[in-house]
Amino acid sequence: MALRKKSKTNLGPSKQHNKKEARRASKLAQKKSFQALLADANLELERQAGTKEASIPTPAAAADESPEHTEPQSGDGGHLSTDAAAQAWLRSEEKVTAWLNQYNFKELLQQGQGIVHIQNFFPESVAESILRRIEGVPQASYEAASSEKYDSVEHRFSLAEMDNDDFLLDISKVLWRMMPSTLPNFSIGRYSKNDHISPHDDKVLEQYTRKEYQEKMGKYLGCDPKDVPLTKALKTNHEIDFSREVALVYYLNKDWKTDFGGLFIDLEADKPYLPEFNNLVAFTVPRMHGVTPVVSKSKSNPRKRYSIFGWWLVEGRLYDDEDDIYGEKASSLAKKAGGKQKKTQRKH
Repeated sequence: MALRKKSKTNLGPSKQHNKKEARRASKLAQKKSFQALLADANLELERQAGTKEASIPTPAAAADESPEHTEPQSGDGGHLSTDAAAQAWLRSEEKVTAWLNQYNFKELLQQGQGIVHIQNFFPESVAESILRRIEGVPQASYEAASSEKYDSVEHRFSLAEMDNDDFLLDISKVLWRMMPSTLPNFSIGRYSKNDHISPHDDKVLEQYTRKEYQEKMGKYLGCDPKDVPLTKALKTNHEIDFSREVALVYYLNKDWKTDFGGLFIDLEADKPYLPEFNNLVAFTVPRMHGVTPVVSKSKSNPRKRYSIFGWWLVEGRLYDDEDDIYGEKASSLAKKAGGKQKKTQRKH
């Protein structure tokens, strides 16, 4: 798998000369240990359950009117039936368009002060089929992502491409249509025991050549890469900057409990989110967040945390990745929590 260092796993500042600031920011942002974050998450999730606070469920009309919103049957026959319903939904432009019209992402993000949590995101049959496809992705298709390999933000998990599976590519196309004026960059995420991501803000500028841009957009537009429309900048042979405008994480974990770990922590609102099945979290970039380590209770059958994650990118610079926004936010959060700043030696 050809994996672009700056497009798949970079989680903060990306320039080599800016790694010192990234490491400093990462240490400051980790003022609360993940154990403390998990304890806070337990309390917050209990409070949310008590007040029934939360998210944006799929509109009732859409759920009731769609024949795909049924409990999947057991056995292989049930899986085939559910998969057929999912394929039928994807082939129905009328149904996909009606589903897309439920969500005005720009408006939802504005209402949520930069973050939105949507429950029952896809029709049930589609969500079930996505999970089965991702569970069936062979081990050889995954690549380990770690801070030692890619950048200075401490993290560890595995990822795989979505474009190699026709069904998952179709799902990516639907996600892209939520913000169709963007360049999509989505991957499969898999977290095993102890996998996590330390606090970071996703503020990275990605670079694409004309050929890379045309190959990717050709898949999404269903046309020959040579026929993909180009801006003036992309007509050159230089790498062009793209900014991550909005990030998404779509979760696929049934019966996930808080003590399994793997919680998404929104550090700007001090709010945790369980990575529950068919739930989506999206937020504007930059935004400080992290993922607590996955805890495996069973040695014989350890739980894995699956998701689709990535970004909608826009051409140009929405921010400068050499700015110290990352460090300033981390420092502010550290002070808010009463954490202490520690000086660390830079390792070469």
